[in-house]
Amino acid sequence: MYKYIYISLLLFFCLSSTVQAHRTKVFAWVEGTAVVGEVYFGGGESANGSKVELVKGKQLVATAYADESGVFRFEEITGADYRIKADAGQGHVATFDISADEFSRINGSPDEPSATQALAFKSSEPYKASRNCEVIIEAALVKAIQPLRNQLDRYEENIRWHDILGGIGYIMGLFGLWSLMRARRR
Repeated sequence: MYKYIYISLLLFFCLSSTVQAHRTKVFAWVEGTAVVGEVYFGGGESANGSKVELVKGKQLVATAYADESGVFRFEEITGADYRIKADAGQGHVATFDISADEFSRINGSPDEPSATQALAFKSSEPYKASRNCEVIIEAALVKAIQPLRNQLDRYEENIRWHDILGGIGYIMGLFGLWSLMRARRR
């Protein structure tokens, strides 16, 4: 009987790591009027050559292909809610949503200057100058934070040993409770 339990556990652990390695992820961010992103598998390997589609509602806006490092780019995109769909082949599909708010944070609202316009402000207008500086700083912060968001997303996707050991401990605990209840019935 124990022989079958050991074989089942061994197969479970071997197959679960294979499945996790082929989980596709896509991550994207806004840079000015461009949408830039990465396509990769659960283990961190880039999904180069993946077909990436930018969809607004149900309408296809643009198509791109990931380069050898899994990076893709859509140029001159207007601010709106988009869904990015990455297809790495063989059923490996991932989606990522970008809201219109991300475009307005970078480019400013229509009544506010963009980051490039902020460079040409007049020092005689202190309020506009401080608002222009805020726009520039916010654009720089968003650009600096994007790699950290990507790294955090990749970290959360990895299965760590303490997760596996915690799962085994949970199963053993349930088995112990079951054994205790069974022994009390006798």
